[in-house]
Amino acid sequence: MKHRHSFLPTSDFTTVLAGALLAAAALNAHAQGWETLATLESPKGGNAVMINPFSDPALPGLFIGGATSFGSVLHLDQSTDPATLSSSDPTSFQVQRLGSDDSGNLYSVGYATLGSQSLWQVRKSEDGGVTWGVVDNASTWSPNGNSTAFGVTADSSGNIYVSGQAYLSTRARMPYWVIRKGANHGQSWSTVFTSSKAIAIGSAMKFVPGLPGKPGGVFSVGRQTPGGVTQWTVLRSRNSGLSWETVDAWTPAKNTAGIATGVASDGQGNLFVIGYDYSSQSTPGWYVRASSDGGSSWQTMLTKYSETSFSQTMPNDVAADSNGNLYVVGVTGGLDNSGSWTVRRWDATMQTWDQWPIALRFPSAPGIDWGGAARGVAVSAAGAVYATGRMVNASSWLVVQRLPAN
Repeated sequence: MKHRHSFLPTSDFTTVLAGALLAAAALNAHAQGWETLATLESPKGGNAVMINPFSDPALPGLFIGGATSFGSVLHLDQSTDPATLSSSDPTSFQVQRLGSDDSGNLYSVGYATLGSQSLWQVRKSEDGGVTWGVVDNASTWSPNGNSTAFGVTADSSGNIYVSGQAYLSTRARMPYWVIRKGANHGQSWSTVFTSSKAIAIGSAMKFVPGLPGKPGGVFSVGRQTPGGVTQWTVLRSRNSGLSWETVDAWTPAKNTAGIATGVASDGQGNLFVIGYDYSSQSTPGWYVRASSDGGSSWQTMLTKYSETSFSQTMPNDVAADSNGNLYVVGVTGGLDNSGSWTVRRWDATMQTWDQWPIALRFPSAPGIDWGGAARGVAVSAAGAVYATGRMVNASSWLVVQRLPAN
């Protein structure tokens, strides 16, 4: 793993040194390695990373969403050497995911804390991340129960879709899956889906444009529990959110829960959903399911990947490059059975996983268990891969890493 110092501007962060270096990992001689672009002491770390649509595609700026003492959204400028980290949205707000629309508006979704409650919130920037404001808040539609937004996407007609969970009342013991639609770039909001039963969560969303032979739509992935076992669930809408149909309701095995956590698509219209299984009888494992026909049929690409018997093993995010290569990030068991930042790659040409050195799968210090988890991933138009999350070694760190394009 290569290193770059990253410093926070003294005008914004006068007391924080954000240049902690992670030790180099031994790499195969023909492989490029992960570079650490930024570190910042932050107990909760980064949850999401998004390419800045206003920046140079060759060396883009990045928006990092999470929860830090410097705000909910940070911006990483790669045009400087070293890269410069600064505050974009200084608001105290827990960002789960970031998104943008075709008009260049930016969106952050997650929750704000009000007393003992968490309240679903959607924030928007119309000026490239200079200023942000609230455009949807659960206090107007579900003020009496905890709620969190986990996924966001935008279709080609300027509609914004946000998915997550809401307890809907102070008496509710389990959450319901909720999808909200913001028409006209988030100007007017309405609830377009609520699960019929509780123990349901919408984790991520993705709009996929239709292609010849591959119908698109808006997809929301997560979990539902229609019976005794929670199902990995994919919902699809082909009419701008007016109605939703279940196109995948799957469990990995008998009496084993399936939980979908992320979704991505490639330039050929293929859809990829990641998640994990849960059973009291076994260690969780990563799964990846794919559809090449707009969700009508599914194939399992990855089955129960894990490293050790670590109870929190799970993939957190997924991104595809223009060639159909897939990058899945998350957490597996570390050296002392704590979490270990993990990245897996599907090679579209070889049609197999991890045709790269093992050091690229575990980009942390050799011989030292840094712990933590990768939580967000994005791929630039040039093919560079960016990941964010949290690493731990005596302190907690928000970390941003880059794998340069080949």
